[in-house]
Amino acid sequence: MNSCLDLFCDYVGLPPDELGRRWYIRVHEMRKWFLLLLFWSGRFDVLDAAREVAGHTNVSHLYAYIEREFPGVEFSRLEGEYAADRLRHYDQTRIAYDSEIGLNELYGRVLQHFHVEQLELIPEKAWHSYVQELRNDEAFRLEPYTLTDERGYQRLCVAFKSIPVEISP
Repeated sequence: MNSCLDLFCDYVGLPPDELGRRWYIRVHEMRKWFLLLLFWSGRFDVLDAAREVAGHTNVSHLYAYIEREFPGVEFSRLEGEYAADRLRHYDQTRIAYDSEIGLNELYGRVLQHFHVEQLELIPEKAWHSYVQELRNDEAFRLEPYTLTDERGYQRLCVAFKSIPVEISP
């Protein structure tokens, strides 16, 4: 397989680097980039599928792998966007799924900050910015985990872990 990939890279004729070396793609790199693109496009909704593709047994292992392999990616921004999306859904339906532990606590924190009873009473840009600010300040984080039922079926869950903010006297 590697010799075929080498022939392809030679045929494409990528320019060599400053040391005169040509880059040759490998299956592991293709798989890694596929996982990143899959995660980037679907965020936490595709983590379980990405876990299956990568052959990982636990989704938290895959998430740690993605964070480690792609250090320049702004995961806090992605997590903030995901949290805002889930908060919007919760505000509209008032349904908190078992797989989203801590979402209602984050929801209450946002409502308390703006002194309202529903998100729709706040301009969307304002509460989105606040949620992103909370995530950037590490006031909460997302922790993906896998639940296995009695038949051995696994499903992805995301916990919204709040971190207490210390208030100085």
